Amino acid sequence: LSTRPKKALGEQELWDRAEGALEGAMNTFAGEGNWKVNPGDGAFYGPKIDIKVMDAMDRVHQCATIQLDFQLPIRFDLRYRKKGTKENDVPEDKNIKPKQKQKKNKDAKQDKQAAIDVEATTSEHETDVDPNEPGELPSDFARPVMVHRAMLGSVERMFAVLLEHYGGKWPFWLSPRQALVVPVGNDFIPYAQEVEKRLHAAGFHVGIDDSSNTLKKKVREGQLAQYNYILVVGDKERSNGSVAVRNRNNEQEGEKLVEDVIVEFQELTDTFQ
Repeated sequence: LSTRPKKALGEQELWDRAEGALEGAMNTFAGEGNWKVNPGDGAFYGPKIDIKVMDAMDRVHQCATIQLDFQLPIRFDLRYRKKGTKENDVPEDKNIKPKQKQKKNKDAKQDKQAAIDVEATTSEHETDVDPNEPGELPSDFARPVMVHRAMLGSVERMFAVLLEHYGGKWPFWLSPRQALVVPVGNDFIPYAQEVEKRLHAAGFHVGIDDSSNTLKKKVREGQLAQYNYILVVGDKERSNGSVAVRNRNNEQEGEKLVEDVIVEFQELTDTFQ
């Protein structure tokens, strides 16, 4: 939790409220004692939560950040109507004819422009008005709070940290090469293409090796390319509507129905594995 710096906008009372709100969020999310205070490292407009991660060499990088901003809504005089209050709009007179309505709109535009011209002329001579000073809020309005949220921080930095951390062996849910379908011979390429289409339609990143290489070489190249799973298909698999599953560690997981593989892949994705 990064708190108020020496140079900051706004009153101390407002900062205390903002820091208290973030402190409560940290306790709820991480639990008391599982986070640290970083005194004076907040933004000039509000406190923030900084999420820091360590890379493969134990270097600390700040990535995601969530910042509370009470100041910009005040400076921009942002407001919203409270629940339960009604807007006092003047009802439109339905008896006004179209030509009268056009003239009325034209007169309103002229009045508005005249008011703008007067305001511009007046502001040139007024020196005691602070343009940054917000107006008083009516009783039926409240001031919003702005939240700045950067989920990754620097995308490039986050990608580099993850790439280094995993050493190129991406977990299934992040992997650009989730599965490789390998037919044992040319006769089984059509079935391999059918399996590839079914997995692709289910939303997975799937490739197919229909080259003339030997089965052993296809599997080896799939492992070197860091495919999470290699799905071998032959006569038995084609007859049963299944695939022979191997992971990239060359561990055989046995024969599985294609629909069961899809369910398993979806579970890995949903649980971020």
